[in-house]
Amino acid sequence: VIADHIRACSFLIVDGVIPGNEGRGYVLRRIIRRAIRHGYKLGCKQPFFHTLVGELARVMGEAYPELPAARTKVEQVLKQEE
Repeated sequence: VIADHIRACSFLIVDGVIPGNEGRGYVLRRIIRRAIRHGYKLGCKQPFFHTLVGELARVMGEAYPELPAARTKVEQVLKQEE
C-alpha cells in the first residue's frame, strides 16, 4: 500500500497537484494520509513518507524523468502535509 501510494502521490505532485480541500488536491491529501496511517500501523512514529521519494526517483527515474528533476519539490510538499 505504501509503495503504491508514494508513487501515486509523487506523480501527482510532479504533474502540479498540491494537497487541498477540493478536487484532485483532496484526493492527493487522502492518499497521503492513508499511506501515513499504514506506516503508523507498522510502527513508524516519526515522519517517514517524504523520505521514500529518493528511492522512488532512483527506481522510476528512467521511465519518468520529471520525477528526479522535481524530487526536492515532491519531498517538501509531502513533508509539509505529513
